[in-house]
Amino acid sequence: MTQTMRALVYEGPRLMNMRTIPVPEPAAGEVLVKIERVGICGSELSGYLGHNSLRKPPLVMGHEFAGDGRRDGERRVAL
Repeated sequence: MTQTMRALVYEGPRLMNMRTIPVPEPAAGEVLVKIERVGICGSELSGYLGHNSLRKPPLVMGHEFAGDGRRDGERRVAL
């Protein structure tokens, strides 16, 4: 069974929704982190308003976060 998580997804200018999405599987060299807290900063606000062309929908918002390192694509890790 695929695990799911809740995410704030940017879907276009002035349009964001909470969605249930699959938990990503980390590839070799990547780390899966269980996010505990996330900040929304000025770049997310700019993207939400449609002023930032780097924000392409659909996009999970929030790049300033704190969490618990779970595992990478090959083994459990500690961060």
